[in-house]
Amino acid sequence: MKRGTIKRFVSDKFEVACVWGFMAVIFIASACMKQNFVTAYNFDNLMILTLPLMLIGIGQTMVVLTGGIDLSVGAVMSLSNVICAVLMTQTTLGCIKALALALAAGAAIGALNGLIITRAKIAPLIVTLAISSVAEGLALLVLDRPGGSVHSEFAGFFRAVTLKIPNAVFLIAISMLLLWMLLNRTRFGQALFAIGGNEANAYACGIRVERTKVFVYMLSGILAAMAGIILVTQMYSGDPTVGSAYTTKSLIITALGGTSLMGGRGSISGCVAGAAILAIINNILNLIGISTYYQFVIQGGILVLALLFGVLRNRSDKG
Repeated sequence: MKRGTIKRFVSDKFEVACVWGFMAVIFIASACMKQNFVTAYNFDNLMILTLPLMLIGIGQTMVVLTGGIDLSVGAVMSLSNVICAVLMTQTTLGCIKALALALAAGAAIGALNGLIITRAKIAPLIVTLAISSVAEGLALLVLDRPGGSVHSEFAGFFRAVTLKIPNAVFLIAISMLLLWMLLNRTRFGQALFAIGGNEANAYACGIRVERTKVFVYMLSGILAAMAGIILVTQMYSGDPTVGSAYTTKSLIITALGGTSLMGGRGSISGCVAGAAILAIINNILNLIGISTYYQFVIQGGILVLALLFGVLRNRSDKG
């Protein structure tokens, strides 16, 4: 292994450790600021906040690893959310149909993103922004205002299985392990890093660049749809604009997790820690009564700082 490669490997591990350390600091500081932060009820709230953030963060991270970006994740969340709210009747069959259609919509939009980017050779920023507008319009066509309903028994069961401690912690740990294996022990994961590092070299090495890109955008769409489904089980109804803020959040999580927005460098464990950091910050701000408007300002500031850190890190690597 070359000296530069060893240095970068050690640097990456150190950065991931720093992200988890920062999360621990934020958690301890929040516990000191508010006594009711460390309660079973609030931990459940943290899981409710963290899981959707983790899903969109993982999808965005994998896309960014290839050197791309997905600005449609929030719109996909909104679309899957309203599909479930409108189609999920008080029958088990209705739940299955709604879930299948919501996931299929996410996969279709993601695949469309990937196909246009790879076949038409248009910048991912432009393509996903345009597709985001289409998905937002479809969400409003399905449900033009907050409403609809969710199968109450399904929502209760889903929340108990996925959003309650310790089940949620177990699911997150298993998901981290599986995704780590996907990125570090499979050809697909190696292809993501290779494409983001140098697409021309990846193509020369026999990697099917276009097919990999289409698949990763489709996977991002599916994960965003899953996040939208989780939100509808929390609210017991739908909202065609519920995902509007999540696109920015997915970028914050990706940057916080140590993924280079230039592609080719990042980790799932860092992404999960980034999602937890953002969830803890939002949670403690709500507990101490900070206005939502100020929360947006704080989130934007976090993104700017994370981006500046990424730029400095890239310069350091080149130096």
